[in-house]
Amino acid sequence: MCKGEKEQPLSLPFGHFQGIHLTPSLRYRVEGALPMTLMPDFRRKHLPHDVPMWIDPTREAFFVTVNCLPRGTNQLAKPEIWQAIEEAIRFREDKGDWRWNVILAMPDHFHGIVTFPEKFFLKKAMADWKRWLATKHKIRWQDDFFDHRLRSVESAMEKADYIRMNPIRAALVDRTEDWPYQR
Repeated sequence: MCKGEKEQPLSLPFGHFQGIHLTPSLRYRVEGALPMTLMPDFRRKHLPHDVPMWIDPTREAFFVTVNCLPRGTNQLAKPEIWQAIEEAIRFREDKGDWRWNVILAMPDHFHGIVTFPEKFFLKKAMADWKRWLATKHKIRWQDDFFDHRLRSVESAMEKADYIRMNPIRAALVDRTEDWPYQR
């Protein structure tokens, strides 16, 4: 750039970087990654659990993960706790609130695939379920939970396999059918 010439900003038009402008003197740093001073803060207080308006959530399946605190402590893979988890899930299933197609408790987290046949209320249903288990069985849960809408039968099958392989990956059993904390 010549002396006295004004730097023209470069706009980044993609993803979370949309609207960030870089001057030519900073462009050379963008080759591999954005400088830390330009990185947006991706931390959030709560995960979004909203479904796009064009989706009917009562026709969808959701992969859900819920973690305990502290991680690494066995709070869930115990016969009496597993029984309480199953009973609490079954109670809401009998009311028609939800249907869990796959559930599995690991020592410090829980995975499942859930559907909502009547009305969609994932966030409230999970909060109430966690609160009941925490109150009655002293489970310490992390705030919130992770969910992902499954967009195809293939995706649901992959997640079901992933869930069932968890105890093997953690070297807790040799075969998926040997893990007692699943349905």
